[in-house]
Amino acid sequence: MKKILTVVLFAGGLLLMNHQLEAQMKIGFVNTEELFSVLLEAKKADSLLQQYQEVLRKTGEDYQQELEEKAKQFNQDSSSMTTLQKETTRKKLQDLYSRVVNYNQEAQQQLQAKQQDLIAPLQKSISELVNAVAKENGYTHVFSRDALLVVPEKDNLLPLIKKKLNLK
Repeated sequence: MKKILTVVLFAGGLLLMNHQLEAQMKIGFVNTEELFSVLLEAKKADSLLQQYQEVLRKTGEDYQQELEEKAKQFNQDSSSMTTLQKETTRKKLQDLYSRVVNYNQEAQQQLQAKQQDLIAPLQKSISELVNAVAKENGYTHVFSRDALLVVPEKDNLLPLIKKKLNLK
């Protein structure tokens, strides 16, 4: 009888302890891409990035057009040039071609750097915002939505974040 009572009390203690652990741990998730898309700062950053990309693209097109015009001019004038003039002009065209190719690579790197400069502060503010909302609502763990396959919608922090930001 004592053994049965001990087992029942032990099992009851385990159930009580499990219930307390569940009460202490609250897990939520947030779709960071969707959160990013609703932030006004993200829209501004995206607009600035597109403007920057357009400037880089236009500069690259100008380089390309200059190269094409000089190559066309060389083809037209080459019959009247001396061998030395042809070699000098070819060298200039090769240098210009290298500048065009290098510019395209540099422009891609500049665009990525600009994107990082614009997005890094937003990522930090998103992280701080998620932490604040999680703390206010008693969440102990918050995961990114894309890391989870099945989640209950009631644990989605995005509506709480939108409410905090006064967004619909």
